[in-house]
Amino acid sequence: MTANRPYPQNFLATPTAPAFRNAIAPFQPSHQEIVRLHLIGSQRGIAIIQNQLHLCGFAEVNTWSRPQPTGKPGEYISVLIRRLGVRS
Repeated sequence: MTANRPYPQNFLATPTAPAFRNAIAPFQPSHQEIVRLHLIGSQRGIAIIQNQLHLCGFAEVNTWSRPQPTGKPGEYISVLIRRLGVRS
């Protein structure tokens, strides 16, 4: 993690071979919307919610950032970044 990007980024893989890129081009979205979900609370509370969301099939626990202190005693933040393909 860097100072400019405190949370891990989840990027979609981008193929580099031109033939492969051309073969899948019709199915690629023309725009990506970024949605960020934040959990703020104690480390235990964040872990409980992450596990509940995992059990619901919403997100794997390891796709969330590690809880980082917010500056308030006992308070942490964890972020999940989703990239949605939006066709125009």
